Amino acid sequence: MRVSLLCVVLCISLVGCAESKGELVDQKEREVTEDTILLYAIDGDTVVSSIGTIRLVGIDTPEKWECGFTSATQRMRELIKDEQAILIPDRMQESHDKYGRLLRYIEIDGVDIGEVMLSEGFARVFPWLPADRKEHYSEVEEMAEENGVGSWVDCDW
Repeated sequence: MRVSLLCVVLCISLVGCAESKGELVDQKEREVTEDTILLYAIDGDTVVSSIGTIRLVGIDTPEKWECGFTSATQRMRELIKDEQAILIPDRMQESHDKYGRLLRYIEIDGVDIGEVMLSEGFARVFPWLPADRKEHYSEVEEMAEENGVGSWVDCDW
């Protein structure tokens, strides 16, 4: 009787440990962040860092041939130049896009750079894929449009 009771207790505790460990791994994967130095901006939503090229999740900025490209690129350069940043993955995105760029949110001193680009009217919400911050980003974009800032004034979005 003692042996079977001991086995039951041992089995229950092992199962509990396995479940806790699984939860820790899942939680840890969701909160993985990377420290990096941001070197320069290729455009308004793509940045080169000390660990590779990063495509900001959730925002879209004008391409070279589109109205607003120069101002969006310049603003990103101002925001990130030689700054230490935290990169945060999105739970709804792959880790890299089809071009091999890291897909991440960028935060500098707790400030979400994608949100800044949206609030100042240099970016729009990336509409084609789901993202953790998409709902919030949509609200920020709407305010920028209502306030008529950045490319909302200069370009025909």
